[in-house]
Amino acid sequence: MSEREPRAQSHHGYLDAARSQSCVSHGASLPRERGLENGMPHAGGRLPAGPHRGAMPLIIWPDGPQREGVSMHSKTSAVLLFLLAANPLFAQRTPPEPQATIEAELRERLARPGEVPDIDLIMLGEDYSGAAPRGVRWSLDGKALLFEWKRWSEKERGTYRYDVETHLLERLPDDEDRPFAASDVLWAPGGKKGVVSRDGDLFLVSAEGSILRRLTETSARESARIWSADGKRIVFRRGDDLFAFDLEDAALRQLTRFGPVEKKKEEKSEGAKFLASEERQLLRLVDTWARKRAEREEKAKRRREKKGLSYEIPKGYELGSVNAGPLLDRLYVVIRKKHKTKRTLVPKYVTQDAYVATTNARPKVGDHRGADRLVTIDVATGKARDVALPSGDRDAMVFGFRFSESGRHGVCTVRTWDNKDLYLVSLEDGAARPVHHVHDDAWVLYDFGGGFLPGREVFWFKSEKTGFQHIYAHDFSSNVTRTLTEGSWLVDRARYHRGLDRIVIQTTQVSPFERHVYLLDPATGERERITKKKGWHEVVVSPDGRSMAESYSFSNVPWEVYVSKLGSGGLGLRVTKSPSPAFAGRDWFVPAIERFQARDGVAVPMRVYAPDDPKPGGPAVVFVHGAGYLQNVHRRWSSYFREYMFHNLLREAGYWVIDVDYRGSAGYGRDWRCAIYRHMGGKDLTDQVDAVAWLVKNKGVDPGRVGLYGGSYGGFITLMALFRTPEIFACGAALRPVTDWAHYNHGYTANILNVPTDDREAYRFSSPIWHAQGLRGRLLICHGLVDDNVQVQDVMRLVQRLIELRKSGWEMALYPVERHGFRDPASWADEYRRIRGLFRDVLGL
Repeated sequence: MSEREPRAQSHHGYLDAARSQSCVSHGASLPRERGLENGMPHAGGRLPAGPHRGAMPLIIWPDGPQREGVSMHSKTSAVLLFLLAANPLFAQRTPPEPQATIEAELRERLARPGEVPDIDLIMLGEDYSGAAPRGVRWSLDGKALLFEWKRWSEKERGTYRYDVETHLLERLPDDEDRPFAASDVLWAPGGKKGVVSRDGDLFLVSAEGSILRRLTETSARESARIWSADGKRIVFRRGDDLFAFDLEDAALRQLTRFGPVEKKKEEKSEGAKFLASEERQLLRLVDTWARKRAEREEKAKRRREKKGLSYEIPKGYELGSVNAGPLLDRLYVVIRKKHKTKRTLVPKYVTQDAYVATTNARPKVGDHRGADRLVTIDVATGKARDVALPSGDRDAMVFGFRFSESGRHGVCTVRTWDNKDLYLVSLEDGAARPVHHVHDDAWVLYDFGGGFLPGREVFWFKSEKTGFQHIYAHDFSSNVTRTLTEGSWLVDRARYHRGLDRIVIQTTQVSPFERHVYLLDPATGERERITKKKGWHEVVVSPDGRSMAESYSFSNVPWEVYVSKLGSGGLGLRVTKSPSPAFAGRDWFVPAIERFQARDGVAVPMRVYAPDDPKPGGPAVVFVHGAGYLQNVHRRWSSYFREYMFHNLLREAGYWVIDVDYRGSAGYGRDWRCAIYRHMGGKDLTDQVDAVAWLVKNKGVDPGRVGLYGGSYGGFITLMALFRTPEIFACGAALRPVTDWAHYNHGYTANILNVPTDDREAYRFSSPIWHAQGLRGRLLICHGLVDDNVQVQDVMRLVQRLIELRKSGWEMALYPVERHGFRDPASWADEYRRIRGLFRDVLGL
């Protein structure tokens, strides 16, 4: 059939033409295979019957000469493309989104009571095990509890309100103003009224819980700082300045003028000054303009000077904070030395506009020095003078200003930049006199906390002076400091309750693995225990002191909220029910708490997950918690709840799993905390090694089948274990690990290792990258690319080091959208499937 002959009007016509044209163009026919007739699939080599056949189009080339630039091959290709698109057999279909299908299946599994867990299910996190209620607080009137929470079936958290009388639990609409919380109120002397902030505006409230009046309504954010001693004025901060609002006449007075400074005039050249002077002498109108402008500027300057005290910040410094006492007679201004600090950059590869973006993260250790000066300004005279600090010539940070209601006494905290000294300083008469001092050759804790007792010149605070954090009270009237608690246990949290005149404290007195709550009398030091059940308790007492809201958890019981009468002893009425049916329908293992003797004779605690049917020569996994200064051996629902559930899976597979509160962990006092000073990867690593020896000796674990893993600090220890003790650990997974402490932040690292320029030896001893040549076992590294805490540069530098050392047996997985703490369940699941695969491949089971 010639090119110009019309094709047969049949359903094969277009195929014949296509085949003929193909032969002309390529010298070969279209492929024929079984079920593929002339290149088109159909059953038995024939076109299918039914609607598909009836829908087959007939294509006829128009008569006439071929159009310029259109070859027969192009025509044939166009025909085939058209037919493929038009034929329902080949019509493009939109398949269901695979991720949506997976998520829907997982949601269905959550609803099945007792569903057998796997990695995909447990890595749903709080959707599976339940969302812990956060920010539990009493409403201002004491009639309701408020907290942030989500039911297992909800996608996001919201604010919930629980009515203690009707027992109604409801989720508040997202666009509704939240009720005021009693804990957010700054009370006036006498406690009859208070001020509270909402969305940056201030409100006056009564002790009964009603809103008396709105004080501000501006686009700026205001935060209340202090009441005047007579209770008639509220001092608040707006921007960098302090303002006083008079409740009697509603007058607003600006106390300071540290905000945006007027722009300095551009300095004119000598030639420009000459010409301007000539112009004023020549032209009367120009001279008039100049005089009027000068008069306006002078008037504006006088007006500004009337609106608050001004202080000219010395060159090279910037404003840190501005503080006023209740007498409003003196200001305390902290100015901070400026530093040209280079900040790290974190690239983002997955973005909304598909272009790579970067964000500024943080300086590295040693790049920023906390060099503060304290200046006091007399409000009556405007005179300013520097206050001599007890730190002497050493750089220090000044913060934590607090004042008695009368305004006769005030305190602040001074912490030296080398982290060795912490001072509680009295601010009497504008001077700085130490009333309590803690020194440590390693490092001190950050702050004293505490506050003045209402109506008294007594300041209560926390201190680690004895090696365990306890409560103290300094009476300024007698200049005597009393110890309110003492012993080889510590106070974790403390908050004064105005209605009870008690300090509510959470302590380790019963056990270092539990937390119980007491009411402490600040006058006598007597305390009353108000929680009984074994586990971990956090309590918020109602404004009237009659009831308490209690957050409680145990080793295998997630956090829930309960409400009861104060001192009743029991948990009371359960308010929340957090876990999914899939989680709640299973019995979760309670790990035993054991102690082993470390090589230096210290008894070190650990949690032990024993397999149901342990066999001699079985494998073991060591989990290393992160944060360094954190406790994970306890009888509470762990912040590492995903890992806890993963350990249940490993235990059921036949692994021994241990979780050690190594030296450097929280909850055991100063000596435990500071045992890693100048050598991270020292006792914190040997504690892991000694725990493995305990497993081998007491549980018959095969010493050749031991692995470990952990994230952040736990990832760091994993690297140190594989590099420094490769004979102990056959494999490890280092998640978001620190590889070189000289590249981490200042606040955490300088406490333990000082700064790299002053203590290079400590940094080299403590950084895995300097020990990478010791790698012999299998290593998995996992890291989020947008981690702005431990940044991915850390592992990139380590990887290059491993490459240059010609090391093998390591691999790395990067997660493009994840920060330091993963958020996407798919990322969690991928990471832990890799960890599980590593242990299966190397350790067996």
